[in-house]
Amino acid sequence: MRGHYADARQVLSDLQALGVDYRDVTSVLENNGLAAFDASWQELGDQLAVALRRPAGRSAREESGA
Repeated sequence: MRGHYADARQVLSDLQALGVDYRDVTSVLENNGLAAFDASWQELGDQLAVALRRPAGRSAREESGA
């Protein structure tokens, strides 16, 4: 990365000239990433809650009748 600061600044400047705002892009990516993580975390918590309520020794497969 070192030694390429001028190139990086030029790319960001070119993107800005095309109407692409770096801060907006990073904000959207961050928000989407956090939302996806939150959804996955919630799903994991829900699955763990179901597993913890399951009688000892029974698998989800056994409960579904498969």
